[in-house]
Amino acid sequence: MIVNGLIQLCSPGCSSCATGTCTSCFSGYIFNSNSATCLRCGPNCLTCSSSNANQCLTCINGSYLSGTNCQPCSPTCITCSGTASSCQTCLPGQYYSGSSCAPCSLNCFNCSSFSQCITCNNGFVLAKNGKCRGCSMSCSSCSSTNITQCTSCANGLELINSACVSCPINCISCNNGQCATCVTGYQPNTNGICVLNCQLLCATCQDNLPTVCTSCYSGSTLNGSNCQMDLSCNANSTCTDCGQGLNYILVGTTCVMCPAITNCLQCSSSNTSTCSICSAGYYVDTSNGCTICSNICISCISSSICTGCAQGYTLTQGQTQGLCLQCASPCATCLGSSTFCQTCITNYTKIGWKCQSNNYVGFTFVLNADAASVMNNIDAIYSQMAGISGNSSNTGDITFTSITSGSTILAGTITGMSSAAVSSSLGTGVAIGGFTISSASVVGYGTAVSSTDSNGTTNSLPLILGLSIGLPLFASN
Repeated sequence: MIVNGLIQLCSPGCSSCATGTCTSCFSGYIFNSNSATCLRCGPNCLTCSSSNANQCLTCINGSYLSGTNCQPCSPTCITCSGTASSCQTCLPGQYYSGSSCAPCSLNCFNCSSFSQCITCNNGFVLAKNGKCRGCSMSCSSCSSTNITQCTSCANGLELINSACVSCPINCISCNNGQCATCVTGYQPNTNGICVLNCQLLCATCQDNLPTVCTSCYSGSTLNGSNCQMDLSCNANSTCTDCGQGLNYILVGTTCVMCPAITNCLQCSSSNTSTCSICSAGYYVDTSNGCTICSNICISCISSSICTGCAQGYTLTQGQTQGLCLQCASPCATCLGSSTFCQTCITNYTKIGWKCQSNNYVGFTFVLNADAASVMNNIDAIYSQMAGISGNSSNTGDITFTSITSGSTILAGTITGMSSAAVSSSLGTGVAIGGFTISSASVVGYGTAVSSTDSNGTTNSLPLILGLSIGLPLFASN
């Protein structure tokens, strides 16, 4: 409140003290009429009894009511009721199974049961059996008749000629390689590249130097590369704007400094004891103070809703927006999905939006069938390919990137196996998915291995990357 032109604080938790005495409280507090003060409710309480602050009535998200106390839910639950493991809503990749959260099948983002996926992770499409099948490298979704033809691309990719091409790093959407929208914390520069957002008090700044200002917001002036508060208008009481994030408010025609609120950049003009803008990494809480975000959030608007994630985490999309998920190896950093790689861990290379091991065996083989017939039997080919690694049910390690019509040519890579093992499994004359391989070639770690075609002629076929076995990232079951 303002008394005789001076700012005076309301008591902690108080939402109204216009007369100098507290008359109401923020959520999470109860009003004590005897002392005209606000008492904070117990830990994790959203509301509590008007006669006892330690008797919780309702709890914040991520907690459940146990008697009169709020206890934390299990880490797998977003919300729960009754007990920590009695989940009501689950994290992505899990489903509600009676009273707990159980995992969906591999590469399923949202499911109704383990065997019935509803939505697949980026790069996978829903097959008739309710499981997720891998599209070709970098597709977000693909044709049901040809999994190598992209029909859409995830954030960070651009669809060009049925293929998904990467946008610049930290870019959500782009056009002809020029970024239009960047991830939280970044903005596109004039060259279409994502650079770090400027920090207050900078209105504009040098690329990726957020504190080196080139212009300032109203209420401050540029001094070298720094923005400084301009209070010259106070001398003759001609102020009309005190800026935002400067922790001043306009009282009449004078800029008056807000009272000190821990980790607050700007107090509210209507109630100066409350914060309207918190420092980076903090959010305005229910008492209008500033509370630190969780350790995996770099910015947030509440304890459960992040707006930016720490390195190695990404914001989820869809029904679970605001959650930070850890990137899945071999992604070092990711975007929108734990498997949508922006950068890769050591010994992996980014191809499209996936990370592929630098150590692999590549191969090509020609089938005595047309592409349409091969697509009709693609599940049988998946299973037999998975059998090379000794587990025919683990079709999740396979992705095709090219299926050439005519005498169908399939191509790809295998990790974790020797070129000799691949040669013996995919040699000429071997039947796969009901079709016979008429010629084959294997390249072990970049060195071609000769093969013999159906006519007995020795060939050294070119490597065409297309099929990948051994990378869990490409899973389809």
